[in-house]
Amino acid sequence: MRKSRLATLSAVVIDIPPLRERREDIAPLVQRLLVRARQALGKEVAVVAPAAVELLCAHDWPGNVRQLARTLELATVACPGQVILPEHLTIK
Repeated sequence: MRKSRLATLSAVVIDIPPLRERREDIAPLVQRLLVRARQALGKEVAVVAPAAVELLCAHDWPGNVRQLARTLELATVACPGQVILPEHLTIK
């Protein structure tokens, strides 16, 4: 039964462009991924500052959503308060 599921899934092709081609998706992803990071790490980080969101939206994200999620996790750990600022981000 598992084999037929894989065959069915392998027949479906979903083309998802990289984040650098859909920058409008980054800000909503940041909000969702922040909730996930906050819950996983048990921190009370509430928001990503607008300047930090701009920096995240300007990045090319060669690692796509996984890299964005990891960046937010690291920023959540580095953030001493409730607002992630550009200096908490590990991107250049």
